[in-house]
Amino acid sequence: MGAILQHTRVALRGFARSPGLVTAVCLSLGLSAGANTTVVSGIESLVLDPYPRVADA
Repeated sequence: MGAILQHTRVALRGFARSPGLVTAVCLSLGLSAGANTTVVSGIESLVLDPYPRVADA
C-alpha cells in the first residue's frame, strides 16, 4: 500500500511540473474518444441498421 501512495505522489509532482502537457494529453484523449464515438455511431446508423424499425402490430 505504501508503494502505491509513493507512486501517486511522484505522479502528482510530475503533473504539477508540467500542467500544459497534462492538459494537452487530457484534451487529446477526450477529443479522440468523442471522434471515435461519432464515427462508430455514423457507421452503425448508415451501414449496420439502414432501415427504420417497424413496431409489431
